[in-house]
Amino acid sequence: MRITEPALVDAVEKIADLEQRSQEHPLRKMKEFEDIKKQWMAKDQAKKEHRILREELHKAQSVLHMDELTQRKRLLRRLQYADNNDIITDKGRCACELSASDELMLTEMLYAGVFTDLSSAQVAALLSCFVFEENAKTPKLAEELSGCLRKLHVSV
Repeated sequence: MRITEPALVDAVEKIADLEQRSQEHPLRKMKEFEDIKKQWMAKDQAKKEHRILREELHKAQSVLHMDELTQRKRLLRRLQYADNNDIITDKGRCACELSASDELMLTEMLYAGVFTDLSSAQVAALLSCFVFEENAKTPKLAEELSGCLRKLHVSV
């Protein structure tokens, strides 16, 4: 072909060298070479299929995450934590500042005025409902706090 481009000539020489080395490899002289080659090709094909399936799974998970995100944004808009342009409202900022087990419920209680008429002891007792203790026994609730508990159930 009389190609004079040095890079192409080098590439052709490398290909020829690799083909020769491949033909002379000791593995080719083994009796089981064809079986080994078929097994390797099957393994390579399985790897390709595995990669393709993992990519499809990742795409499906992305769609699910996007649906979940859309639903969460819709809930935040419905509860007025964000406006129609997805900008966080004052109520949303208040929920962001809370660091308890259920920020949304506490924010709803704050904005519903649940804590307004309560004493500091009652507020502490009501807020203790949001602290998780696995081995806590259910104590008998004082009459004055049962009203707070009803307000809590109503706000939920």
